Amino acid sequence: MDNARTQTIRIVERILHHDYQILSQYYDIAIMKLETSVTYNAWVRPACLPVDLPDTGTDGEAVATGWGRVDWGKR
Repeated sequence: MDNARTQTIRIVERILHHDYQILSQYYDIAIMKLETSVTYNAWVRPACLPVDLPDTGTDGEAVATGWGRVDWGKR
């Protein structure tokens, strides 16, 4: 693997969402406090969350981003 794409940083604290439910995986989000800073590059970037956008557009549609499961049993 290209070393420029890999950073190994120790996690010193995990803060889970207070309503996280392991069986349903509702509120599946956490904050990780890292031992050292991350070096941003072409492969490592922050995941920015919108703060001023409504939940849905005027047409009733919304956009979601992320990774992992997008449907039960699928990735």
